[in-house]
Amino acid sequence: MSYDELEVRDARRWSALSPKPEPKPKPKPQPELKPDAEHRLYIWREFAPDYRHGLAVAIASSEAEARRLVVERLRFSPDDWGPLTTHALDATATAWAVTGGQ
Repeated sequence: MSYDELEVRDARRWSALSPKPEPKPKPKPQPELKPDAEHRLYIWREFAPDYRHGLAVAIASSEAEARRLVVERLRFSPDDWGPLTTHALDATATAWAVTGGQ
């Protein structure tokens, strides 16, 4: 047996003993998002707690619920909310708020 034949035989032997890489799992199909008529995005620009302009954002089913969520998140009720814009979207009720600096 030639050296090349021994080398090929040994390579096959080692490759049979080495662990095979596991196949990558196929990605699961994402569910299709449907419009949620119950929730809207509420954005207050110039949201001004403590007289510093900021931004407040909430996803809720009504303006009253959106304001309540923002107040709960900030743990105080601002005097000046600023102008409000609303947008329809797909989401669940939640809120975020960012206050400005000096």
